[in-house]
Amino acid sequence: MIDQVNTAILPDHTAEARRTVRDWLRRHELDQTAVDVEVRRRHGALLVELWVDERITERDAEGLGVYLAQCVRRFDPWAKGIDVSVHDATGLINN
Repeated sequence: MIDQVNTAILPDHTAEARRTVRDWLRRHELDQTAVDVEVRRRHGALLVELWVDERITERDAEGLGVYLAQCVRRFDPWAKGIDVSVHDATGLINN
């Protein structure tokens, strides 16, 4: 049961992260389908998992990850911590 709680997607956090991603993509004039994101709780902290496709450069993906962490922190200032993992088609870009 504990593992399910730690791996369950947090719907409100994920919705906020997706709004953030949509706004970022719109400002950078990129396709809305180029990125997906989910937020889960992990060991009392939040894990933001960001998936990007080939239309997003590694540099942009890392910048978006930093921006997402800031936005999720504003949404949930009481989280113990926030970790962002950025994935592309080949695997993990950064963690």
